[in-house]
Amino acid sequence: MRKKLVIALMFMFVASMSWGQKTPSDYYEEGTKAQFHLDYQLALADFRYIVDEHPKNDLCSISYYHLGTIYARLGDSASAIQALRNSILCGSAETVPKFIHYFDNQYRIVAAHQLCEIYNAMYDVDSAVFYWNLYDSSFHGFSGCGNAAANDRDYQVVQFANIYLHAGRVAEGVNILLTRSFFRIVPQSAGDQKRYYTRAVQRLQEILPKQAQPTQLKAEIENAVSNFFFDTVLTGRAMSTDTAVYCCFTFQKAKVRFFYSDLSFYFVDESMVVQPANDRNGIIDQLKRSELYQMIESL
Repeated sequence: MRKKLVIALMFMFVASMSWGQKTPSDYYEEGTKAQFHLDYQLALADFRYIVDEHPKNDLCSISYYHLGTIYARLGDSASAIQALRNSILCGSAETVPKFIHYFDNQYRIVAAHQLCEIYNAMYDVDSAVFYWNLYDSSFHGFSGCGNAAANDRDYQVVQFANIYLHAGRVAEGVNILLTRSFFRIVPQSAGDQKRYYTRAVQRLQEILPKQAQPTQLKAEIENAVSNFFFDTVLTGRAMSTDTAVYCCFTFQKAKVRFFYSDLSFYFVDESMVVQPANDRNGIIDQLKRSELYQMIESL
């Protein structure tokens, strides 16, 4: 009887000890609150406890992410890089294979973007581009469709080009803006309206006049649209036979592309009357209505 009583008392003692211990979730909640209130030392301690003592816990990756953002805020780039990389790799050598689940965790995606920004500030272009591509390859899974997707893509192109422009590699930055963008065709009815350019065109408007005289740029693009050509490429997944037809011209040593379907018809007036543009002069007329051409002409 006494033996059973001793065992019961020992069980109650151990249970009471475990009830009083904080779980990784408790540390995470405390850490996020501390981070919100700018108590970085407490936040660092809480997140470090999770990654050091519970490396296989589901909160490990996101805790590394928070560590990285705090270190970046404190100006410790080396520690921020290490923590953010661990966030992407899930924290330890044993869990590196979880990298295949990268797309399942938006914090890993944001970590890749932050690593790009850190390396960009350090003028480490190669590392910045690596993490940009990692971020950009997954970004499309979280973006919308239609105009929303187009706006997102426009933003992404400019951000990518800025990596090279920030490092003084202007030609490469301009090439990205020209080759990775699909420039809008402005309807004829919008001719008298206030010009609105996408971010990529706005960025080119800032850069190109510093690289060449406006008269040279105008002559070059005039010649470019008059010598347009077509390019047919495969689209979709492997083994797919789907194709897309692009209408292209070469400007600033870059191949500028338009979806041929966007040039096939254009609006003549507000009543939505359309006119085919499948002849050479019609296509040139459409290319001259592109926001890129109009921006160059306005210089």
